[in-house]
Amino acid sequence: MPLMDEFQEERDKIKTAPFKVKWKYFVDYYLKWVIGIGITLAIIIAVVVTTLTHKDEMLYVSMPNFTQMPTVDKELLEPFIQQYLENPKKQDITVDSSCFILGDTEALSDPDIAALYPYEDDQKVAMVLMVGQMDLMISGEDVIDRFTGSGYVKPLSDVYTEDELKAFDEQGLVKYLDEVPVALCMDDARTLNKYYQYSGVKVDHIYAAYTYGKHTELAKLFLEQLW
Repeated sequence: MPLMDEFQEERDKIKTAPFKVKWKYFVDYYLKWVIGIGITLAIIIAVVVTTLTHKDEMLYVSMPNFTQMPTVDKELLEPFIQQYLENPKKQDITVDSSCFILGDTEALSDPDIAALYPYEDDQKVAMVLMVGQMDLMISGEDVIDRFTGSGYVKPLSDVYTEDELKAFDEQGLVKYLDEVPVALCMDDARTLNKYYQYSGVKVDHIYAAYTYGKHTELAKLFLEQLW
């Protein structure tokens, strides 16, 4: 009997066979192809969706040890995006207050402290800094000191004019390291205190420091919104 006739005869038998036989035939001959096609389609759809919904990151602000208020997106971040981004449909900002880290990393050897300040959070902040993605860091003095000492903080003289720095200095807001202005005190920043609560270890001051990202001008505008 020709091969095609045998194949047709087998298909005719399957049409009238019990469900269990039909299911076994499907599993034996078609299931792996259906699964393969399904996986391929899922990957294609995921790539298309990611491509269509991807937004360029125009600003990255890291706020270790802060807890944000529920209204921050609607009342602070969304208005900022609408006002300062050229194309909010294709551009976005990241203000990350999800990480809890310490200025003194040696304290992480204490299991109780390590439970509150995950090693993964520490690595995330350090990695974002190292790759130059971060534009601005706002945190407790201990955290700012840690990364200033590691060379990740940009001098304020690279960000502000001499007159601007003088005005900040006269208000007692400038933090120095070896006579280099490196950070601005944010203790009395009303908007910051309205939308964010510091949850880290007790520190004397909260500071904002510019890092070596590519969006310093937008970072300046964002910092202005926090006063």
